[in-house]
Amino acid sequence: MGEKILKLPQLNRSAIAGYTTSEATLRYTSGGRAVANFTVAQNRRYKVGDEWKSQATFVPCVIWNEAAERANEQIHKGTAVMVEGRLQSREWEKDGETRRVLELVVSRLQVLERREESPSAAEAASADSAAGSGDVPY
Repeated sequence: MGEKILKLPQLNRSAIAGYTTSEATLRYTSGGRAVANFTVAQNRRYKVGDEWKSQATFVPCVIWNEAAERANEQIHKGTAVMVEGRLQSREWEKDGETRRVLELVVSRLQVLERREESPSAAEAASADSAAGSGDVPY
């Protein structure tokens, strides 16, 4: 008898909310495409007996094109963000060793912190946020 193959849906979506661990690093490819990297720390609190514990997960993120340039301006150490995208694994050779990373390729970035603004700027920002301009599309 032939072996049955299960056809899985192609689903690769992740969303993380947390704080950035440093400034975004912006660079340009040889073809002129902007790419920025940053890391999001996501903390999980859980209880063991009567004691609360905390576990941090650090998620490397990469974002491309105009969104990378905007992310470079908006992301600083400790910025609260929500990122959505797909997971991607890469590997490369360095000093004779194979290095690997699992990273989130960001398709949507939302800065969650409110900025201090003048009253007129606050009115404009509230109209912009209603239109969803707080998101940085990929």
